Amino acid sequence: MALRDFQSRLRRSGNPATIVILAISAAVWLISWMTQGTFGLRLSFYSDFSQPWGVVTYPFASYGLGTGFVWVLLLFYWFWWVASDNERMLGTAKFVAVFFGFAVAALVFLFIGALLHRMLFVEPGPNLSGLELVTAALTVMWCVRNKGAMVRMFAILPVSGLILGWITVGIVLFGYGSIYRSPLMGVFACLHLGLAYLFVIGRVPGLTYARPSQSSKVLKAQEQRSRAYYDEVSRRAKDREERERLRKLFEGSLKDEDKD
Repeated sequence: MALRDFQSRLRRSGNPATIVILAISAAVWLISWMTQGTFGLRLSFYSDFSQPWGVVTYPFASYGLGTGFVWVLLLFYWFWWVASDNERMLGTAKFVAVFFGFAVAALVFLFIGALLHRMLFVEPGPNLSGLELVTAALTVMWCVRNKGAMVRMFAILPVSGLILGWITVGIVLFGYGSIYRSPLMGVFACLHLGLAYLFVIGRVPGLTYARPSQSSKVLKAQEQRSRAYYDEVSRRAKDREERERLRKLFEGSLKDEDKD
């Protein structure tokens, strides 16, 4: 009975796949931390194909480094945010296909880049683990749909969806270019982000960004509601800032009167 209730609540949440993926990732990270990485790395992808299952399991792989705990929390929260929104738009089955599709696409692009890099510079191929590349693709998908929406990075810096998309591209470009010590590899790490952009605007042949049963009018209405929500969040944040500014001015005027 308890299991049925849990499954029912999971389905009603609107983002069951996101919750399950996060739960698996968190469990793998915790077990990897307790086993000093030996468990989580069994899910990684290695360029010598010693773990062929890593092609689809590497997003769940983890070193379990406790020193990166804050980054892990931020990554999980970021993934929950963009994945939940995309899952509600796509539907759970299609979202799962998109999740693994972009995981494989990112790996393929990086592997092609590694082959080219190896021909030119004789460097090792990519080994992959973690949610970062898939999260970046989901972020770009959200940003393309919400270009004008205002969000606050780290709850401080207000940026539009368009700017957040370019920031995401920069994080991947410079991050993976540094990891593999090659700007070329950084460029190839970004190619699946371009594919995510084309997918959302309907330029990938045979694929559309929508539930199979959703009409364009329904999708447009949902996007407008989503944009309106983030605009309201931004408006309230500005109102709070204005009230705080006025409060400080008022307190400053009272201090000046006391001095007089």
